[in-house]
Amino acid sequence: MTTTSEQATEVRVSFAIQAITVGFGAVVLMWAGWFIANLPGLGLPTEVAATIGGVLLIAGVALFAREAGKGAGWKLGLASGIVAGLVNLLALGSLLMEPGTSAPDPTTTLETSVKPAAPMIVGGFMLACAVAGILGGVIASQIRTTSVRCTHAWLSRFGWIAAVATLELILVGGLVTSAESGLAVPDWPNSYGANMFLYPIALMSDARIFLEHSHRLFGTMVGLLTITLAICVIILDKRNKVRVMAGVLAGLVIFQGVLGGLRVTEQSAWLGVFHGVLAQIFLALLVAQAVWLAPAWQRLTRSSERDYRKWKFVATAATHTTIIQLAFGAMYRHVGSSHALMTHIGFSVVVLVFAIMASAGAMSLAQPAPALARRGSLLGKTLMGVVGLQLLLGVGALMAVMAEKREGVPTADELAANKLADGSAIAQVPLHELLLATGHQANGAILLALLTMSLVWAKRAYQKPLPQSESPETGN
Repeated sequence: MTTTSEQATEVRVSFAIQAITVGFGAVVLMWAGWFIANLPGLGLPTEVAATIGGVLLIAGVALFAREAGKGAGWKLGLASGIVAGLVNLLALGSLLMEPGTSAPDPTTTLETSVKPAAPMIVGGFMLACAVAGILGGVIASQIRTTSVRCTHAWLSRFGWIAAVATLELILVGGLVTSAESGLAVPDWPNSYGANMFLYPIALMSDARIFLEHSHRLFGTMVGLLTITLAICVIILDKRNKVRVMAGVLAGLVIFQGVLGGLRVTEQSAWLGVFHGVLAQIFLALLVAQAVWLAPAWQRLTRSSERDYRKWKFVATAATHTTIIQLAFGAMYRHVGSSHALMTHIGFSVVVLVFAIMASAGAMSLAQPAPALARRGSLLGKTLMGVVGLQLLLGVGALMAVMAEKREGVPTADELAANKLADGSAIAQVPLHELLLATGHQANGAILLALLTMSLVWAKRAYQKPLPQSESPETGN
């Protein structure tokens, strides 16, 4: 029998998980808006970008807190706003420093000084985040739908937020690679000798520096999110498999951060290949973790239906062939290997066939699991759309590369292998090639995430039938 004290503890734990989930979710939404608002060429004033960030923070809290039940309202909003404010300090540091030079110089250590108003900026920022959180919480309490109090449901949401944040990181990383900005900041863990989190925003007017520095900040945010998720899962989930995966993900995100740093300091293209492929695998594992944490996955009735067995087979084949295909793509993007490009093109037929079969298998699910059938239908249709888009993006990116080869224009991958002495690219990467290449890479990550989801659900749904001698009918 549950005591009053145990119930109170459970309520506090549930509230804490909700606040952490909502706060991080708002940050992921806010950082996406911040990145777009500050993209080179867009040129939005600081005041406009700050306003967009505040609106997205309010919207994020309202969006993620609307199913929090009794905990929704200004209290949850306040707690979530504080969580978001603390995480956002990772990016705020760039506004607190004054550069001693007008431009970064790879040969000297950057001199910076703290702005006199830095304490007031931090205090005002935290207050603004708290107020925005309260507003979001109040809005959430008015649009609340079904109340969700299950801790595992919130942990699963936290896992999906981590996956979305990782997808953002992969997208920014793809832009870095496509724009040849990987070595725009030549040192690590510092940035031109300054603390990475205190690198002055005034020195980010260079597009390549902005992309590389943003990639580092997004990576830090994903690392903090993943480690926090791991701690929550290890404390609250009793399943060994899930807890081990949480620990693996935490270790993997740390290793990935170090690997990215070594890619810069060693200037190794092959480390870039490994770093890029590992990022995709990390995303797939996060998706698997989010599905495992979902109460619906745990409640699913298993079956030996033949359709489930086929779905499991094609989902397994599609997931693993997609990882291999991503590796070929990374080899071409980082090393410029023509052999890798030709293999990537040819092997795409194999991936396409298995992905379509996995999509069809998900859409054809029926009894005895109606809830899975509904999920399978949505998953299959989404998969089919992503596969079609990936094919179009791949053809577009290939046509752009072939056109530039005919015209003698250096492609993004050729620029990777031909740098000037100071590390700058020989020529600007054409915008259409940058967008097509990055879109193809990011959509490939989405495809892998959906196939992983399909695989995890299929493995849960299918249960190998017992041998005849062990079946219940025999009485054994």
